[in-house]
Amino acid sequence: MLDSGIEVRLNDRKIPIAGGTVVAIPAGTIHEVTNASNAKARSIIFTNPGGLELFFAGLNDLVQSGAQRCEFADLFERTGTKFPQGSSSQSI
Repeated sequence: MLDSGIEVRLNDRKIPIAGGTVVAIPAGTIHEVTNASNAKARSIIFTNPGGLELFFAGLNDLVQSGAQRCEFADLFERTGTKFPQGSSSQSI
């Protein structure tokens, strides 16, 4: 994470992250990255294998266009992005 103010949830544990910290999230781990402050917080994300960048690019396009819920569901399906039952993504 480049800036402080970011919080990472790994399974049921929330961890505040200081700027300059590297966070490794094992495959299959339920996780969420949030900006816990009112300030801009930057991060750099690497994934292996690649492909998640297609999800983020599509998500940006949908948010900018004011898309409907069904369009988000289609993006998740096309990119293989999965959310656990009861996660905050259900409110999109």
